[in-house]
This record gives sequence, C-alpha cells and structure tokens, in this order.
Amino acid sequence: INQYERKVVFMKKIILIAVVLIMTNYNNLLSQQNESSLSITILFDNYIYKSYIKAGWGFSCLVKFNGNTILFDTGNSGESLLYNMKKLDVNIQDIDAVVISHSHYDHTGGLLAFLKEKSDIPVYVPSSFEPELQKKLKGRKINIIPVKKPIKIFKYVYTTGELGDRIKEESLILDTGLGLVVITGCAHPGIVKILKKSKEIIDKDIYLVLGGFHLRDKSSSEIKKIISEFRKIGVLKVGPTHCTGDLAIRMFREEYGENCISLGVGRILKFDEELKKVKTQLNTKTEKEKRNLKSENEERIIKINGKNIVITGSLTIREVEKLTGVPARYILRKLGIPENISKNMNYGRLRKVYNFQIQDVRRYIREYLKSK
Repeated sequence: INQYERKVVFMKKIILIAVVLIMTNYNNLLSQQNESSLSITILFDNYIYKSYIKAGWGFSCLVKFNGNTILFDTGNSGESLLYNMKKLDVNIQDIDAVVISHSHYDHTGGLLAFLKEKSDIPVYVPSSFEPELQKKLKGRKINIIPVKKPIKIFKYVYTTGELGDRIKEESLILDTGLGLVVITGCAHPGIVKILKKSKEIIDKDIYLVLGGFHLRDKSSSEIKKIISEFRKIGVLKVGPTHCTGDLAIRMFREEYGENCISLGVGRILKFDEELKKVKTQLNTKTEKEKRNLKSENEERIIKINGKNIVITGSLTIREVEKLTGVPARYILRKLGIPENISKNMNYGRLRKVYNFQIQDVRRYIREYLKSK
C-alpha cells in the first residue's frame, strides 16, 4: 500500500469517527428527552386551588420528574400535609427524596409527621439547619444530607446549594427538555439572585420559576424592577405563590399574561405534552441533520474503478491527480489557478488564496470523469 492509499484510508477513518461521535451526541440528547416526564403537585399553600384540600400558611409541592419523586418542603402542619396527600392520591412510599428549602416552620412543619410514615429516605437540608433538625428528631436515625454547595440529587435534578446571609436557603433546579424549572420555598436570599445562581449552575434558559418569591413587603416600583430582571434573565413562565404577595402576583400576571400560572393547594401541573412537542421537534431536526451529514459524506467520496476515493482539502495537487487520474492542469484551469504552481501545494491552502471550495474540486473531477 503506497502513501497515497494510506492517506485515503486514514481520511476514511477520521470521517467514520466523526459520524459516530455526532450520532452518539444525538442519541444522548434524544435519550434525555425520552426520560423526561414532569409533573408538579402543590400539596400545601396559603392560596386555594381545590376547595376540598386543606390550605394554610406555608408551601410544599411534589415533583415527579425523570422517574424520581421529590417532596419539596412540607408546609406548616403534618396533619394537613398527610390529609392533602391522601386526597390527591399521593402514595408516600413512592417518594424518593425530601428537599427542605430552609428552616422556617411554614416549610418544615410537616416533616416529622411525614418521616413517621416514611423514614428510610434521604432528606436534603441547608447545612445551617442540620443541627436544629437533629434536635427535633431526638436521636431518630434519619438520612439527613446537609447541603452547603450546589449538588446533584438525581439525574437532571440539582439544588442551588445554601444561599443567603441571615436566612440560609436552597432551591430546586430541574434540567428539563423545555429548559430549567426552578422551585423556590420563600426566596429569602432574593429571587433574582436564585435565578442567576441557577443559570450559573446550568447554563440554560429558564422555562419556569414557581414558589414563594418573598415580595409581599415590596413596593410596586421595587416589584417592577424585579419583573424587569426576570425578563432580562429570560424567564419564560412564572408561578408566584405563598409569600409572593397579592400585589406582586397581580403585577406578574399583568406582565406575563397566560405565562403566569395560577397556583394554590391542589393544583397539578403536567408538562408531558410540552415535552412531547420538544421531542418531536428534536427528532425532526435530528433526522434533517442526519440526512445532511449523509449527503455531505457522500459528496466527499468519488468512485473510481470500484474504489471510493475521499477528496479533502488536505490532499495536494499531485495526490489528487494520482488518485483520480484527472490531469492537474484540467482542475487548475477550471479553478483559475496558474498551471505552473507547485504540485506539492494542497487544495486546502490554495482555496484561501484563489477563493474556491473543495466541493468545486470534486465537481470538476466528476465532470472530467463523466466526459471520458
């Protein structure tokens, strides 16, 4: 095998590796979309969505995402939390993890009652809250996981880590096919700060942020500035509730319209249809990319005497002439390149000087071969 044939074999291997890598990335992306199923149920809130569910000051929601079920906060009453779970057909034994946003009673009040029903479960809490919780547990062996920095809980599920100064708090981040879904307890560190931190952890657009925004004591001008920050960050949808305050909720609704989701205890949000649309769009795009890739690779190859010859810009004038049998002067003349140029020059370098594309070289080779 001569050096030209070795070079062709090498280029074929490079192209094959590139195709495999590209298709692997496509399949990984599709795999993520296939796995992503999302629903969020409001288990505890001071706003009422369904009248037969018990309301109270506080917040809790159940997140079902990507095959995992997470209880985020527990409201202020264990009795009400368990009652609401029963009414909403929530099987406690299906819950895989608990995430507590911060230490305030309106978010932790139902935790001990819940742990009496299911104790063999990881409980993620801000590290500053762990000592206080351990006292409340009175020696009970519970798998408490103190959170200081951002961590991954499950595949595509993260916490922001402990944020804030006086009141430490963590929020939940879901990396979905729609974009990020950020769930907050009270947003004591500042709702804008939480959103910026979420995007810092995962560099994606924010599809939805819901929960308590802690704006009930803010003036309309302050709220307006915060809403403006939401827009700058690129938040697509909002679900303000709990401690957000009536004025702020009204202003978010005026700004976001139908993209401001009304929440309240008993509300169930399902996103499977939206995820299905994204998956369909991705499949369509992927198939188009596959066709384009196949067409591009086929365009690189020229069949001569039963052999597939790969023509790339790395080949010299002499190599192309030897591999294809097409006289160099024919291709050079067509490209407007002086015929006395060194045949050791490769076409990749020449195209920058004489302003042509490598597919032009392939076209003239095919043109010549067809005429013979």
